[in-house]
Amino acid sequence: MVEFLEQFLGKERGMFTDWNIYNIRIYPGGDPDLSFAELDGQGVVAQSGYQYRQKYIILFRVSDGHISHWREYLNPIPLQEAIASMQTGQVQSAHSRG
Repeated sequence: MVEFLEQFLGKERGMFTDWNIYNIRIYPGGDPDLSFAELDGQGVVAQSGYQYRQKYIILFRVSDGHISHWREYLNPIPLQEAIASMQTGQVQSAHSRG
C-alpha cells in the first residue's frame, strides 16, 4: 500500500523537484476497500526554488487494484505560498521566517 501511495502521489513532480513523501501511516477504514493515510510531503518548486512542506490526510478506496475514491485534506496556506513563489521568487515560507 505504501508503494502504491508513493507512485500515485509522485505525480506531483511536474511542479516540484526533489519531491518526497515520508512518515506514511495507513489505517483501515470501515470496510476492506477503505483506508486512511497520514503522510508528510516536501519538495522544491522547480520554477522558484521555494521549499514546500505539507502534511496530508487522505481517505481512499481501492477497487480491483485501482483507486475508485480519493479525498485529500491539507493546509492550503503552504500550497498558496508555493504557487505565489513562482511569481515572486520567494524561496522561504513566511511562516518559517518567524
